[in-house]
Amino acid sequence: MAASGSAAEASAAMPYSAVAPAASSTMPAAAAAEPAVEEWIAVRVRHGSAVHSLRLAHEDLVEDLKAAIFSLTDIPPERQKILGLSRGRLPPDSSRISQLAPPPSSWKGRSELGERILALQVIGTPLVDTFKDPAALLGLEDARETAALSEDVDYQAPQEEAKAQKTLLPHENPKNHAKLEKTIQRFGDFPVMHPPRSGLKGGLLVLDLDYTIADTKVLLDNSRLASESIRPGLHDFLAAVYPYYDICVWSQTSWRWLEAKLTELNMLADPRYRISFVIDRTPMFSVKSLMWEKPDITKPAVQTEYKHEVKALELIWRRFPEHYSAANTLHVDDLSRNFAMNPANGLKITPYRKAPRFDSELAALKRYCLQLAHPNVTNFNEACPNNADWKYVQLPLVTDLPQSTTVAATPDTPRPAAGELPQETDETMAAAAPADAAAAASTAAESTEGAAPDAAELQRLSSTPTPPPSSSQSLSQATAQQPGTQADTPDVAGPPQAD
Repeated sequence: MAASGSAAEASAAMPYSAVAPAASSTMPAAAAAEPAVEEWIAVRVRHGSAVHSLRLAHEDLVEDLKAAIFSLTDIPPERQKILGLSRGRLPPDSSRISQLAPPPSSWKGRSELGERILALQVIGTPLVDTFKDPAALLGLEDARETAALSEDVDYQAPQEEAKAQKTLLPHENPKNHAKLEKTIQRFGDFPVMHPPRSGLKGGLLVLDLDYTIADTKVLLDNSRLASESIRPGLHDFLAAVYPYYDICVWSQTSWRWLEAKLTELNMLADPRYRISFVIDRTPMFSVKSLMWEKPDITKPAVQTEYKHEVKALELIWRRFPEHYSAANTLHVDDLSRNFAMNPANGLKITPYRKAPRFDSELAALKRYCLQLAHPNVTNFNEACPNNADWKYVQLPLVTDLPQSTTVAATPDTPRPAAGELPQETDETMAAAAPADAAAAASTAAESTEGAAPDAAELQRLSSTPTPPPSSSQSLSQATAQQPGTQADTPDVAGPPQAD
């Protein structure tokens, strides 16, 4: 994100609107009719010569403020030193904004909306300006991978323990829905690269980035090419599903890093598909999930509670209610906990780590997406509840494929899948039949003309030996010099050739 020298310029450069949008007519009646009025604070955050603007509710937490600063300045929360928020030591992340006591010098009048202005200063080094040993950086990434796998929750599996103990799951907890409403009010006006298309057979495909479509460890390794981190078949997969789905990339990283990753992966320049919109970590909020662990099979499961962030699809559905809903949205991620607020729409894919060459996850996912795009499927969750065993679903593929491989460069024009040929109709085949017959007759006439050499020529050819290939000459070069060698060579099964 480009830094600016004034609050107005910084606000214009933000990937999300600094002013919360008013409640639209598409919001549910229960949300629009809430009698409670949320109190907001206008915050001005200075980092160097740039001043960024954002809004905080009184019920927001300190960790929400740090997450917003991370998105604006690219300074990780653990490196942020915030001045002017409180007297003395910075309060814990779980503290509410309304419980803080900023010094009087931090209050700078009121904004145009009548909200009190809180002026803060953040000190810290952005990620892009940080020098790190590549080996240490990759070691830190390994530690994050281990922690992510150990703390993941399978929300697709039946949670019998939660039902037995009458425990609310994250998507059933009213407190989480209250956080969702605040998030929609603050960040619901996210930027759009290409507007949604109407009349799609599929709907919306939300893709995670790290370890879902690329190996982040390889992507961060400066000694390797970015193309080595791409999951096999990524661009062909996106080109195949684009005629039926709008594509969104939602990653748990800052805006600056997300834009850089997409550029290195060439996902913004491939002419066969387009990314509709990109969402970073900013609108993600934290929830509490329960895990049941059995240290001993003879003892009952032990309940453990931990906090993590989620990607709530309601943020997108409220923005485009006429295009997307729970019935036509598929969220693909390598961590189930990211779709804790929408478990029925989540599809957990095998993490792509260590960049294996032979990976078929996207090929299976393409087949599943084209099955859900069939006209007979009106609700994804009814066709395959909770996307369980999605690799083994037997549904008809979508049949109305594009008729031509020439596609105009417009976002509303469906593109054919990679490697697909246009369908031939009876009329085109009938029109091509006379031309094919004439071409075949001409070829036969040319092959018979002059085909019988005289006896002297035959004797000369038979008496001229063919020299064997020398040690400095490759077998392929020798074969190229002998036109009849390949035709006379018997078929021998050899090792498969790599693509």
